[in-house]
Amino acid sequence: AGALELPWPARALMRAAAKVMTTTAHRV
Repeated sequence: AGALELPWPARALMRAAAKVMTTTAHRV
């Protein structure tokens, strides 16, 4: 298990985190 082979939950979590960050940036 390496950092390059991320499972789909981790990938989805990263996408969700990015979405929240962008939303927060727009709000602020």
